[in-house]
Amino acid sequence: MKNKLSIVFATLALLFTVQVSSQAQYNRKDLIGKWKISLEHVIESLPAAQKEAYDKLSDKEKQSTILMLQQMVGNLRWEFMQDGNTKVSLGDGKEQNGTWKMNGNIITLNTDGQNKTMTILKLNSTLFRFSSVDDTGNKIIMTLEPVN
Repeated sequence: MKNKLSIVFATLALLFTVQVSSQAQYNRKDLIGKWKISLEHVIESLPAAQKEAYDKLSDKEKQSTILMLQQMVGNLRWEFMQDGNTKVSLGDGKEQNGTWKMNGNIITLNTDGQNKTMTILKLNSTLFRFSSVDDTGNKIIMTLEPVN
């Protein structure tokens, strides 16, 4: 009985170690810089019902939808600075400033006294994909690419 209990504890410890090490593999340096929404990945990031509706559109309607998205979000920019500050450019000269912290696969943004968390799904020097919760409580997935 003691042997079985030792094996269970050792297995649980190993699983915990593997999970923690797999979550902490993101490099803070990869996040530093200016990012924009990847319009190429917007459609694949839609919630299932919206993606299904998009898939039913004609090619011309899909093209119009992409153009509309470009006008709506094409000018948004996020900048993550080395010193922990962040700036979000909303277009039309409007900006929000704040701070950010990274802990494993979680980024916490603080802008206007509000904390938002982003769960990193993928991060390297050419792609930043994360999930978050929008202001209405819906889960969103967003993909950003570096500003050239």
